[in-house]
Amino acid sequence: MQVKGGYPYPGTVICVVLLVLGGVMVVVLWALACLPGLRAVGLLLSVEGTVLWASALTPVGMTPPPGGFLGLFRWLFAGQGGVTFAINQPIFYVGVLLAIAGTVVSSVAG
Repeated sequence: MQVKGGYPYPGTVICVVLLVLGGVMVVVLWALACLPGLRAVGLLLSVEGTVLWASALTPVGMTPPPGGFLGLFRWLFAGQGGVTFAINQPIFYVGVLLAIAGTVVSSVAG
């Protein structure tokens, strides 16, 4: 069943923000924990792959968020019933491949 309409979920914005935050966290961890370069690359691939994998599923047909930042924050984390999901297949498969590559690279790094 195909469902259209409702509030357009800001999935792309959330994905980009999480990709940047994940990259920054890996760089900080790399600097603080003195990770070897290959292990840092494996960690980065795993984090970015997980973000893409999770971002591939976006809800469709949601109710609009209430006004204000606090209302938007509550809306993002409140569950809504009867909402279907759309899948972005290229993002899903790239995320899976990056997560697998991150695991392999981290294993090779020791």
